[in-house]
Amino acid sequence: MPEAEAQKHLIYKLKPRAPTPSFNPLNEEVVIRVFINETGIVQFVRAISGRQPLAQAAMNSIVHWRYKPFLLDGHSTKVDTMVTVRF
Repeated sequence: MPEAEAQKHLIYKLKPRAPTPSFNPLNEEVVIRVFINETGIVQFVRAISGRQPLAQAAMNSIVHWRYKPFLLDGHSTKVDTMVTVRF
């Protein structure tokens, strides 16, 4: 599912934070692949791009995100999407 479409279903978002106070990313981004189950719960995340400490921080946050269920022909369905996180 396109990232913009999945964003429309997002109902809870925990903002990612830099890994440590001394770690100061400047306009960096990571891309995370997100697998969402039928009820809108994030089941699995995988880093696609970005520096490892930032990708890990993003994944630690994204696993807590919640989505409205995605419907296909009136039935809840699993979704596979990408999330771009900017630090």
